[in-house]
Amino acid sequence: MDVNDVKAILPLFEDYYRANIPLQQIRVAQDAFRTFWLSKIMNSAVPGLSEFGDLDPIIRLLDKNGKRNYEYKDEGERKNLMEKITDSERQYGLQHEIEDTGNKLIVKDVIGTATCLVTQKEWYAIFIDLKTHSELREKMDQIFNQQNASERISLINELYELNSKYNNMLMAKSTALNAILSCYDPNSYLRVVSLNDRRQIIEFFELGVYPESKPYGERIIVSNELLKSFNQKIDMNYDSTKLSYLFYFDPVLKMWRTRGPSTRTTYRRARETPEKTYETEHIKTQYILIDLGKNLGCDVWVASNDRGKSFQGVRFDELTLESLPSLGLSEEARRIVEMIDVIWLHEGMPAGAFEIETTTSIYSGLLRLSDLLTLVPAVAFPIYIVSSRERRDRVKEQLLRPTFKRLKLPEKCKFIEVEELEKDYENIKRFGAGPKAIDKIAKAINLL
Repeated sequence: MDVNDVKAILPLFEDYYRANIPLQQIRVAQDAFRTFWLSKIMNSAVPGLSEFGDLDPIIRLLDKNGKRNYEYKDEGERKNLMEKITDSERQYGLQHEIEDTGNKLIVKDVIGTATCLVTQKEWYAIFIDLKTHSELREKMDQIFNQQNASERISLINELYELNSKYNNMLMAKSTALNAILSCYDPNSYLRVVSLNDRRQIIEFFELGVYPESKPYGERIIVSNELLKSFNQKIDMNYDSTKLSYLFYFDPVLKMWRTRGPSTRTTYRRARETPEKTYETEHIKTQYILIDLGKNLGCDVWVASNDRGKSFQGVRFDELTLESLPSLGLSEEARRIVEMIDVIWLHEGMPAGAFEIETTTSIYSGLLRLSDLLTLVPAVAFPIYIVSSRERRDRVKEQLLRPTFKRLKLPEKCKFIEVEELEKDYENIKRFGAGPKAIDKIAKAINLL
């Protein structure tokens, strides 16, 4: 990669950075997180943590998808909620605008560290475990206070080993650990929290060898140091915050980000066979449904044979459940359910099952659903068929086959157009409340 392309757009980036990046808020977020760490996590006089009062303000600083919306039913509840949100922020020196929409309070203008693909429930578990287990929080505190990179690597590896004892989500979610490190010390740690993004940047700009097969600590720290070496390529001396924004500045982002595991294969992919294109569309749609489900407060299951797949370098097995809950199904029914493309689970029960039909046959997913209904006629959770607009009539035609009609499959299914899903994805993710938010774009089969 000729870095002159990057150098040429640096004046444009400088203008963007000065006009759009609120550095004072980033410093306030750092102070707030450090206050939280010392006063709540490390303070033995504090017996436990409140999800609403103690954790929500901090999670918003870490994760752009952290909880910001709070619904209320009447004026008394609104006043109480407003006071609680204000108090929860004030204890950390925060003061964000709170918008009232008429039935919901929204905390506005929070500068989250990154989009972490970690659910609110998972964030709660991370911090409650750190508070509960002294070994975990003391090791994390040592990492915060260690300036030597080699020592940081060793400490993170030790924390990783402790995880086998406590099974803390922090080690299962590298994005969470990287967001915490960056929020605590934005001068040392980049806001590029995804290890897959780091790998793509390192490979594309030829910054060194990404430590793929190395221990966890090296993947975290070495990749961070390699990204910082980009300064030498562009003859600049950006701090970690500014460098992070440069990597995600749209003209630079388009250089290195790809829709697959290797940046160098981008143009070759454009010449792939139609069958491969169908597969790529299928994977992209799976990823959108996985990410959307997690942001709507669900645990997500992806078909067991798809767990090793990835989209834009993000592996599905990093985002989804390792095993499917029993759900009270027979072994035969369970085997069928495990092969459904995407399942959302809310409070341990299915809240939506999605079959994505992008191949020419349209048939395999429908057969899987009919087999399930044969074994479990009283399926109570919503079922969605996801396909393109141009294939809508074909899907309806297949669903109205006598075999499927006898099982009342057309009555139990709804149809989602891929085009609508992609268009409304971000809005549903941001404003949707719970798994039923997907019904905004779902259509009954008899209305197609």
